Amino acid sequence: MDTFNFRVRVYHLNNSGTWDDVGTGEVNFVDTGTGTLRITVKSEVDEAELLRHEVDRKIRYLMQGGGTIITWNEPSVKTDVALSFQDKETCIELWSHIDLALSPNVDATGHPMYMLDQHGNPSMGYLEDMYGANGVLEFPDPSLETLQRISQAVVECSVFQREVVTKQLLKPGYLKEILHCFEMAEEIEDTENVKAAHELIKAGILLNDTSVLELMFSEEHVEGVVAALEYDPTIPEQARVRHRDLIRGNMALKEIVPIKDATCREKIIQAFRILYIRDTVLPKSLDDATYSTLSSMHLFNIVEVLVSLNKNPQFFKTLFDKMSAAEKYSEDWRDLLSFLKQLICLSRHLQSAQRNEMFMHLCNLGLFPVLSDVLGSDDLEAKLWAIDCILSTTVHDPVLLRSFVQNNKDGAVILDQLIQALLTENSGGLQEQSLDILKILLDPDALGSADSKEKFVEAFYQKHMSKLMDVIAVAVDTEEGPCPIPTLRLIIDFLSYCITQHSYQAKYYILQYNCVAKVADFLEYPEKLLALAALKCLRTCVLMRDEFYDRYLEKNLLLEEVLRYYINNYQHDTIVLSASIDFLWMLVKEDTRGHLARLMETDYWTQIKEINHDPDLIIELEKGEQSKLEEEEEKSRDHASLVHQDMSGASRHAAAMQIKEEKEEDALEEKYFREEAPGAREMSPLDHMVAAVEKEQATAQIVLDDYPALPEMPPPPRTDPKEEDDEDTIPLTVVPKSVKRRSPTNRITIFAEKRHKDE
Repeated sequence: MDTFNFRVRVYHLNNSGTWDDVGTGEVNFVDTGTGTLRITVKSEVDEAELLRHEVDRKIRYLMQGGGTIITWNEPSVKTDVALSFQDKETCIELWSHIDLALSPNVDATGHPMYMLDQHGNPSMGYLEDMYGANGVLEFPDPSLETLQRISQAVVECSVFQREVVTKQLLKPGYLKEILHCFEMAEEIEDTENVKAAHELIKAGILLNDTSVLELMFSEEHVEGVVAALEYDPTIPEQARVRHRDLIRGNMALKEIVPIKDATCREKIIQAFRILYIRDTVLPKSLDDATYSTLSSMHLFNIVEVLVSLNKNPQFFKTLFDKMSAAEKYSEDWRDLLSFLKQLICLSRHLQSAQRNEMFMHLCNLGLFPVLSDVLGSDDLEAKLWAIDCILSTTVHDPVLLRSFVQNNKDGAVILDQLIQALLTENSGGLQEQSLDILKILLDPDALGSADSKEKFVEAFYQKHMSKLMDVIAVAVDTEEGPCPIPTLRLIIDFLSYCITQHSYQAKYYILQYNCVAKVADFLEYPEKLLALAALKCLRTCVLMRDEFYDRYLEKNLLLEEVLRYYINNYQHDTIVLSASIDFLWMLVKEDTRGHLARLMETDYWTQIKEINHDPDLIIELEKGEQSKLEEEEEKSRDHASLVHQDMSGASRHAAAMQIKEEKEEDALEEKYFREEAPGAREMSPLDHMVAAVEKEQATAQIVLDDYPALPEMPPPPRTDPKEEDDEDTIPLTVVPKSVKRRSPTNRITIFAEKRHKDE
């Protein structure tokens, strides 16, 4: 029979991840009478069936949208289905029916569903004494007789019953009684109850409830929980590990520096236990959600520990005092350094202000001198720890290390050590991390004030850059230099970075050491890493679109080296050949500096056309060059037209100004002869203007050279002088009566003069 009719909208999830509207209709929840429940939706337009679904315990149902949407994966259409309700109350009512249908011991009406025992009598099986007449779950008191039933109830609880089961496990003393039953079963070797306890504890963890997890991992219960988890039936008995011995008490806590705060110590121990259970005890049993919850709990504990230690001013001081007193390379020295590395690396989980406070405190206590001393040692593992500390500090704030380098007489030592680490081949990642640190230190966007930026970059180029460039020079000159191939690749990569980030400093070094030309020589080396790095460096220079690099590439014929490599190796299908072809395609798409036109005039281009290894590339190169020539011609025509228009406008304006000046001169002369006595006559405004023009010719003229001679302009049309009379106008050309106009030549002179009202 139908239980209710509500208006809903049906959606299907399509392949693109969006919802398709199937239609709107009435949803009916029907009890089929066979123990299954059916949801149907009929269209309100033509009563067509939009949805038919039978509730299944194997399907996961979710309520979303603030309690107005129910979703699940529908097997009949093989996609997700969503029912959207008009109001929250109707959605919750259907949700409650689904909850009842998914309960293992009640039907859709909420009545108990009985099974038959061995005598054919109705029975609820192992759940018979856990549910009352109202269907409310109530666990019995833990005992050896009820432990298996409790375990089965926790293991088989549905998604909708997890909250009820959680409340049962959180009852005061309930988990302690369960663990006590496990201890008794283990003592008397009751295999069934031991197995039931293992399944119960594992299912309790998989409930993924933070309160239950904190209860299980507390000091009171964690040993019993881990002991129960040892009895995994998939692990042979002889291969089982007694994990409880490792986490018992404070055995796992090795105090490098004494911690007196009891709460902090407890958090450290709990963080270790969570990590141990997650990664060692239950690595195969955890689902993604529970794994994420355990990781979050571990992270929160770590953050609380770091905050607590940071508030203790004596803790870090004690740490550095111990490091200063410890004998180098001793076990205590290594333990202290490892502890410092863990503190700094874990600090990334702190908030920015807390992390900054911690790093400032460490720097004030002498962090960088200590790390510099470690970098000078012969212990590779200790060097890696020190590099990790420097990298974490630099990523947080490069000003800390930069200030140490600039303001301390021993600051340059740590830079030398980083460069030496970059030049020393090893398999631990020391070179790559050193390169990352140098890049961060020299990043213009992270250098603070402009003054600090210029000083630091200039100091680096003056004192340290030559050490890297000398390696490239030696490797090219000797062909088998002392520097390994991976190290050379990193140095070339660093050079490419400097080209993009630093302007005149990088250009100066390229001119002084001719290092880019030497890098291009690596194209002929058999090592593919070096050839690829060289192509990347040349590509960087081209993409800079800078006149300096354009001239440098042209003068040293470096792009021709790429063509030569292409010609000599087109028969070999290598990654370097692919990279060189990609380089040429880059020229087609990105070249705005005329490189293609120059390359097409070389013999290499003729050979490439004869080889015809990549016809599409040749066609595109020719098309690209033709289009660029057409663009340049168009720009030249436009420019000539603009010059013509400017000259025409200037001539018209000059003619109008000349008429105006004639009228003003006539008026002034008439006034002079009418009002002034004969005698020495003062300079007229026209005379002042001529003198100003002659002065400007010597000091402030703007000359445009190398233009072809322009034809004489036709005389401008007569205009009303009043229309041209504008006090704020600054004429492009002023030609007084007393100054002859020059005919247009290859040199066009433009003058500017502003006239005031009182003249």
